[in-house]
Amino acid sequence: MLASRASSVAAADSLRRAGRIARDLGATPFLAEIADLADRARVRLGEPAPGPAEPAPEPDDELAVLTARELEVLTELAAGHTNRAIAQRLFISEKTVGVHITRIYAKLDVHSRVQASAVLMRARRPS
Repeated sequence: MLASRASSVAAADSLRRAGRIARDLGATPFLAEIADLADRARVRLGEPAPGPAEPAPEPDDELAVLTARELEVLTELAAGHTNRAIAQRLFISEKTVGVHITRIYAKLDVHSRVQASAVLMRARRPS
């Protein structure tokens, strides 16, 4: 339902219902998958997702210039996904992915996927 964008309200309700059921059953791995999908679709489940949350960029972090969505796109890009795969995973159009990537390149002053990925890896390297 999310991928087809047929009924985003119904899809969000289904995700929330699935999250409640998984939580009630104690199905932690399944709940983590539901939380990941909800996060990519920007659907609030109502309760925090299980597991460690990814830290927000530090103010002096070179990724701080990116919006939350651009950071999501960069993370998918660094994982080696194509624009089409990123679009499907984040439930946006390929054209929107391309716009995000163009803005990411400009903000990070890079010219390729490899350079952008290197910036992400460098910024997320443990101190």
